Amino acid sequence: MSQCTGNDFHHKGMFLFVCRPGCPLNSQDIQSAGAVTFNNTGSKFKFPSMTLNGRDEFDLTGYSVDFGYPYDNTSLILAVSVPGAMVYGEILTIPVKLRWTGTVILFNVTTNGLVQVAHFDGDRKLAMFGSFIKV
Repeated sequence: MSQCTGNDFHHKGMFLFVCRPGCPLNSQDIQSAGAVTFNNTGSKFKFPSMTLNGRDEFDLTGYSVDFGYPYDNTSLILAVSVPGAMVYGEILTIPVKLRWTGTVILFNVTTNGLVQVAHFDGDRKLAMFGSFIKV
């Protein structure tokens, strides 16, 4: 994966261009895998600075992200959508791959990092479940 972060990219039509010199794309880059970066700004939400990267082509990891305290005032929950995720399931006992089905992952944010607490998958092909999420 290339080491480009932040505002190193700009869009022109349907294409993404790398703007920073010395930040080349390589054959290992995955198209539209997605990534989301969190920086601890010292606000009322305390979490470690980190980057979550997409795993597969067209995952669109981080397309929608939200965080908050949905249960109580002690457990900060981070919700990250992966609307392009492929979900593996079965129809009448036949294994199938449902493309662009979508996934939403909930994490409990601690000072040491993230602990996954829930994982929700869409159940329809091309549904892009998780395109908009709110905690």
